[in-house]
Amino acid sequence: AVRATTRKTAGSTVVAKPPVEFEDSSSSMMMQQQQQAGNSAIQSVHKGKGTRLTTPHERHLEAVQAGRIPRVRAPELGPIHQIITKAQAYSYLAMFFSLSYLTCLSAQLLEKIGVFTHLQRQKATIRMIGLIAWKLLGLLPFFHLEIHGQENIAPSPQQQQQPVVWVANHVSELDLLVFLAIEGSLDKGKKSSGRRPVKFVYWSELDEYPILSTFLKTADMIPIHMEDTGFEVDNKYKLSSVKAMMKRMDEAIKDGFDIAILPEGRRNPDAPTLG
Repeated sequence: AVRATTRKTAGSTVVAKPPVEFEDSSSSMMMQQQQQAGNSAIQSVHKGKGTRLTTPHERHLEAVQAGRIPRVRAPELGPIHQIITKAQAYSYLAMFFSLSYLTCLSAQLLEKIGVFTHLQRQKATIRMIGLIAWKLLGLLPFFHLEIHGQENIAPSPQQQQQPVVWVANHVSELDLLVFLAIEGSLDKGKKSSGRRPVKFVYWSELDEYPILSTFLKTADMIPIHMEDTGFEVDNKYKLSSVKAMMKRMDEAIKDGFDIAILPEGRRNPDAPTLG
């Protein structure tokens, strides 16, 4: 597996792994242990005269509070360090969105004049914006990104075309940015030429944000329609949207992309460590 942990601000953990058929016995055993831990947290909640089963989010919180799920916590920052980090974050985001928007417009123009095909436009956009996210992080390090095991993605030329699924817990609005920064960090060296760029599944409401939506559409990312529900109830998805998402994920893998998902579907400040 590939593990990437962000510290300071985001505090997110990301894992990349191949499809199920590539899992080894140790990974399967770990998944079984995590499932057993989750099942042991199932309980009935008394509400009025009746009872109901707890939601997955409630069972997760109960397991976290009981200490059955390990967590990675961002360290506390002093007052001066907080000011510096915020200044770096605002500067980073301003530069990132400006450069990303120009990149998207350039990619669209190159497709219109016939330099790029539709597929080349998507891949070039993802790779370039990933590099922007990674390089700017070196210039304005408002959070620290640790990546371990990236050599497992393409350890040999024969394995460069195998698809990889990236899975992350969802702890902040920066998680998609973390995906892009990891994408940029991997796009270097001889092996990067055959590496698959990553497409991620995102909440369709993000299309309402002008600059962000330009990137999502230029890179042809994969939307999912989900109701804006509270933490006390399970996520609600439109069946037609789920079917469309699965179809587009399958097409993306065939077109040479990896897939990144946030399976929680909403932010979870008490997310467990994956891996």
